[in-house]
Amino acid sequence: MTKKTFTEFVFGKKLDLSRQNLVDQDILAITRFLFLHPEIKYLDLSLNNIGDRGIADFAERNQTIIQANFSGNSIGDLGLGVFAQINQTVREVNFSYNPISDKAIITFAETNQTCFSTKFTTIRYH
Repeated sequence: MTKKTFTEFVFGKKLDLSRQNLVDQDILAITRFLFLHPEIKYLDLSLNNIGDRGIADFAERNQTIIQANFSGNSIGDLGLGVFAQINQTVREVNFSYNPISDKAIITFAETNQTCFSTKFTTIRYH
Protein backbone atom coordinates (compact mmCIF):
# COMPACT_ATOMS: atom_id res chain seq x y z
CA MET A 1 0.00 0.00 0.00
CA THR A 2 1.49 3.31 -1.00
CA LYS A 3 -0.85 5.53 1.00
CA LYS A 4 0.84 7.72 3.61
CA THR A 5 -2.41 8.47 5.41
CA PHE A 6 -4.98 5.98 6.52
CA THR A 7 -7.71 8.41 7.61
CA GLU A 8 -10.22 7.05 5.08
CA PHE A 9 -10.01 3.68 6.88
CA VAL A 10 -10.77 5.06 10.36
CA PHE A 11 -14.21 4.32 11.75
CA GLY A 12 -14.56 5.68 15.28
CA LYS A 13 -11.84 4.00 17.32
CA LYS A 14 -11.12 1.39 14.62
CA LEU A 15 -8.58 1.38 11.81
CA ASP A 16 -9.85 -1.16 9.28
CA LEU A 17 -7.08 -2.09 6.84
CA SER A 18 -8.43 -5.52 5.98
CA ARG A 19 -7.96 -6.68 2.36
CA GLN A 20 -5.53 -3.92 1.41
CA ASN A 21 -2.66 -6.10 0.12
CA LEU A 22 -0.44 -4.88 2.94
CA VAL A 23 3.02 -6.37 3.45
CA ASP A 24 5.60 -6.25 6.23
CA GLN A 25 7.08 -3.01 4.91
CA ASP A 26 3.74 -1.21 5.43
CA ILE A 27 3.82 -1.75 9.20
CA LEU A 28 6.14 1.20 9.84
CA ALA A 29 3.72 3.64 8.13
CA ILE A 30 0.78 2.10 9.99
CA THR A 31 2.44 2.38 13.41
CA ARG A 32 3.47 5.97 12.66
CA PHE A 33 -0.15 6.79 11.81
CA LEU A 34 -1.36 5.10 14.99
CA PHE A 35 1.16 7.04 17.06
CA LEU A 36 -0.39 10.27 15.74
CA HIS A 37 -3.91 8.95 16.43
CA PRO A 38 -3.83 7.41 19.93
CA GLU A 39 -7.63 7.42 20.07
CA ILE A 40 -7.61 4.40 17.72
CA LYS A 41 -7.74 1.26 19.86
CA TYR A 42 -8.77 -1.46 17.39
CA LEU A 43 -6.79 -2.50 14.31
CA ASP A 44 -7.97 -4.89 11.61
CA LEU A 45 -5.14 -6.14 9.39
CA SER A 46 -6.95 -9.33 8.36
CA LEU A 47 -6.59 -10.84 4.90
CA ASN A 48 -3.33 -9.14 3.96
CA ASN A 49 0.22 -10.39 3.41
CA ILE A 50 1.73 -9.61 6.81
CA GLY A 51 4.43 -12.07 7.83
CA ASP A 52 6.80 -12.69 10.72
CA ARG A 53 8.80 -9.49 10.25
CA GLY A 54 5.66 -7.36 10.08
CA ILE A 55 4.09 -8.78 13.22
CA ALA A 56 7.37 -8.38 15.10
CA ASP A 57 7.68 -4.76 13.95
CA PHE A 58 4.10 -4.10 14.98
CA ALA A 59 4.59 -5.60 18.45
CA GLU A 60 7.74 -3.56 18.95
CA ARG A 61 6.27 -0.20 17.83
CA ASN A 62 2.61 -0.39 18.89
CA GLN A 63 1.69 1.86 21.80
CA THR A 64 -2.08 2.25 21.45
CA ILE A 65 -3.83 -0.74 19.89
CA ILE A 66 -5.48 -3.02 22.46
CA GLN A 67 -7.52 -5.18 20.02
CA ALA A 68 -6.02 -6.52 16.80
CA ASN A 69 -7.12 -8.86 14.04
CA PHE A 70 -4.26 -10.49 12.09
CA SER A 71 -6.31 -13.39 10.69
CA GLY A 72 -5.63 -14.60 7.17
CA ASN A 73 -2.05 -13.38 6.82
CA SER A 74 1.31 -15.17 6.53
CA ILE A 75 2.34 -15.06 10.18
CA GLY A 76 4.24 -18.18 11.17
CA ASP A 77 5.68 -19.70 14.31
CA LEU A 78 8.60 -17.27 14.47
CA GLY A 79 6.42 -14.17 14.27
CA LEU A 80 3.97 -15.53 16.83
CA GLY A 81 6.82 -16.25 19.24
CA VAL A 82 8.29 -12.78 18.89
CA PHE A 83 4.85 -11.21 19.36
CA ALA A 84 4.29 -13.25 22.53
CA GLN A 85 7.57 -12.03 23.99
CA ILE A 86 7.56 -8.32 23.10
CA ASN A 87 3.89 -7.30 22.87
CA GLN A 88 3.10 -4.97 25.76
CA THR A 89 -0.15 -3.39 24.59
CA VAL A 90 -2.51 -5.70 22.66
CA ARG A 91 -4.94 -7.43 25.04
CA GLU A 92 -7.18 -9.19 22.50
CA VAL A 93 -5.82 -10.66 19.27
CA ASN A 94 -6.95 -12.92 16.43
CA PHE A 95 -4.28 -15.02 14.68
CA SER A 96 -6.72 -17.37 12.90
CA TYR A 97 -5.88 -18.75 9.46
CA ASN A 98 -2.15 -18.14 9.58
CA PRO A 99 0.42 -20.91 9.03
CA ILE A 100 1.02 -21.39 12.77
CA SER A 101 1.72 -24.83 14.23
CA ASP A 102 -0.05 -26.30 17.24
CA LYS A 103 3.30 -26.36 19.04
CA ALA A 104 3.74 -22.59 18.50
CA ILE A 105 0.23 -21.96 19.85
CA ILE A 106 1.11 -23.87 23.03
CA THR A 107 4.36 -21.93 23.35
CA PHE A 108 2.43 -18.68 22.85
CA ALA A 109 0.06 -19.60 25.68
CA GLU A 110 3.00 -20.35 27.96
CA THR A 111 5.02 -17.24 27.01
CA ASN A 112 2.39 -14.54 26.48
CA GLN A 113 2.01 -12.17 29.41
CA THR A 114 -0.29 -9.54 27.91
CA CYS A 115 -3.16 -10.96 25.82
CA PHE A 116 -6.10 -12.25 27.80
CA SER A 117 -8.11 -13.20 24.71
CA THR A 118 -6.46 -14.91 21.76
CA LYS A 119 -8.11 -16.67 18.85
CA PHE A 120 -6.47 -19.35 16.73
CA THR A 121 -8.12 -21.33 13.98
CA THR A 122 -5.51 -23.37 12.23
CA ILE A 123 -5.27 -23.96 8.52
CA ARG A 124 -6.01 -27.55 7.57
CA TYR A 125 -4.73 -28.82 4.24
CA HIS A 126 -6.65 -31.67 2.58
